[in-house]
Amino acid sequence: MTKLIQCKACDKEMSKKAKKCPHCGHSTKMPFWQKAILAVLVIGIISYAMTPSKEDVQAEINLVADSQPLVLNPTGELAELFAVMSDRTDIQRDNKLAELKGKVVLFKLPVNDIRKSGEKYKISTQSIIPKTTKKILSVYGEIYPRSDAEKQRLESASSGEYIQIQGRITGNTTMRKLELDPIIVVL
Repeated sequence: MTKLIQCKACDKEMSKKAKKCPHCGHSTKMPFWQKAILAVLVIGIISYAMTPSKEDVQAEINLVADSQPLVLNPTGELAELFAVMSDRTDIQRDNKLAELKGKVVLFKLPVNDIRKSGEKYKISTQSIIPKTTKKILSVYGEIYPRSDAEKQRLESASSGEYIQIQGRITGNTTMRKLELDPIIVVL
């Protein structure tokens, strides 16, 4: 037997499965525009909930700053492994990422681009050593300057100029660039 519900418009009984009230014609379905607004609200709430607080970000920055970093050679195996057109396989890259994920590293790399985004800066580094054809590990991520001197260093850096950074490897890559987050400048 079909369950009966009351129409919200006329208060008469109708089937729960009915798309419209047989008495007044009122739709039982939510209009598209209401669904769209609800979807935007849900996405907004989820995004807000997933965004770390300033305190959480500061705690991560402090952990990176206080960590003894691994000093890895950015021109050796890592450069070859993550280079575009490398003869290495995805499984080899995945294995290396799994090994390095969560580790704090220190690199001195040539800047490709730096741009400001609110209080932080987004950096990407070059994959070829300037004025050569030698491969170098390329990274990207967000830098959180801790002082005016670090801001000045970031804002005065030119493409191809070397910058020393310390950051935590996330385990992600984009276009063979290794993601670090958070990143701090080492002066």
